[in-house]
Amino acid sequence: MEYKNYIATVEFDDEAGIFHGEVINTSDVITFQGTTPDELRQALADSVEDYLAFCKERGEEPERPFSGKFVLRIDPELHRRLTIRARQEHKSLNAHIVEILNVTNSGYIQIQPSDLFVLRGMTEEYVDLLSNLGIVNIEDLTELVPEDLYLQAKETNSKKKLVRKLPGRRLLENWIRDARAIRETLENQPT
Repeated sequence: MEYKNYIATVEFDDEAGIFHGEVINTSDVITFQGTTPDELRQALADSVEDYLAFCKERGEEPERPFSGKFVLRIDPELHRRLTIRARQEHKSLNAHIVEILNVTNSGYIQIQPSDLFVLRGMTEEYVDLLSNLGIVNIEDLTELVPEDLYLQAKETNSKKKLVRKLPGRRLLENWIRDARAIRETLENQPT
């Protein structure tokens, strides 16, 4: 149900024989109830109008449904990777995340094959190490064997000292597994 962009959900209370509704796209509490669909529609409209009048009386702005701002708590490593990727694309972090959310919400995933940073635990040092092994995109990872990759990385790093600590075998296995999953997703998404 919706009234003036305030969206509500409704549940039936079997014991009381009544429908209870609540507006879900505002942090302010707006509830209503009724026994028929018509009563529910009217009760929602009345509750929203009462809320708007209450705000006006108090000289406060009613909370707009979906103001476009929210707080997101994420792992610091993910924050760092997102920031790096945004800067590489000459975008603000906010613009980069909005783009990701828009693409994800549209029903398919859009990942650039060169974007190794989407892999969990990937750092700039590891991207540099992988590029020295000829691995410059996600597709390059899909055909590799983790043990072989580990041995190649170990040998290259002993010569060039690219990373302080080699990625572990389990991390390499995860990268290869995730790269294969990404490739499969990209192959199966609508064009």
